[in-house]
Amino acid sequence: MDLSSSLVDFSDMDNSLIGATVESLKSGTLMPLIKEELRLKIQSRRLEEGKDELEVKFEKPLHPAITKQLKRITFSVNVMNSYL
Repeated sequence: MDLSSSLVDFSDMDNSLIGATVESLKSGTLMPLIKEELRLKIQSRRLEEGKDELEVKFEKPLHPAITKQLKRITFSVNVMNSYL
């Protein structure tokens, strides 16, 4: 397929906007594009106000068993630190 004859011109888009466009086309909803537009609007306003860009990272949650074990370890370390 020749991308130059595509209905969407990707040449001026950044990767996040391209991803939102693709996801929107796959899902058949505008929600990914709306979310990306909102994110870009917030970033633009922050930059206009002289603030730094927000860097939001979503990490895949750990398996519940691992999370439970980490809580136990953290609790144990906190208890030991309270005695020091």
